[in-house]
Amino acid sequence: RECSNFQETQWRILEGTRQELSVESADVAQAHRGILEAESEIEELRTRVSSTQEMLSVLHRKCTGELVSLRGQLDVLLKDLDFMERTNGSSWCRSQRLFLVRRCGRHLAAEG
Repeated sequence: RECSNFQETQWRILEGTRQELSVESADVAQAHRGILEAESEIEELRTRVSSTQEMLSVLHRKCTGELVSLRGQLDVLLKDLDFMERTNGSSWCRSQRLFLVRRCGRHLAAEG
């Protein structure tokens, strides 16, 4: 009878341990699924970051090209206005040249 009680007690202990392990195993499986989902989201974010960096690089090249072009155009306009002012003495040319220098020159000069 003592042997039977001992076996029954051992069986209950084993059954309780099995149930605990089953619950822990389910928790581990859930955590593993969560990790896989997080890794997938991280990979998606990396792809987006890479794409965004590429777009920014393209925009930077385009803007740099536009800036160079605008500087050239401004330089030509200022030279033309300066020439017209010197040859014609036009106050309009002077005011336009000063306007362009004030409005655009500082911004473009700061970039250069």
